[in-house]
Amino acid sequence: MFFISDIDKGNYWNINGLTPSDEYTCTHGMGYSVIKQKNNDIAASFRIFVPKQQTCEIWTVTLSNHSDQRRNLRLFFYTLQEMASESTPQAYYSVDAFW
Repeated sequence: MFFISDIDKGNYWNINGLTPSDEYTCTHGMGYSVIKQKNNDIAASFRIFVPKQQTCEIWTVTLSNHSDQRRNLRLFFYTLQEMASESTPQAYYSVDAFW
């Protein structure tokens, strides 16, 4: 799951459609899905697709600041393995961005 954290305000939300949002759309097509969501004046687009004749999945995330203030954000990904035990490490990736 992708999350956005507003470092200055101390709040966070996910961009996978699970957080109540100001605007939300989800579109599915042949080999792709696009989730678009807007929260706290930040628009996020999360696209997942499988290229033809490939055995991989590609994810792209696009963020847009719709406020008139510079934003100090962190985009991070978290996953919990379904068959994880307490000793199994979990995945966490983070990217800081400034708009």
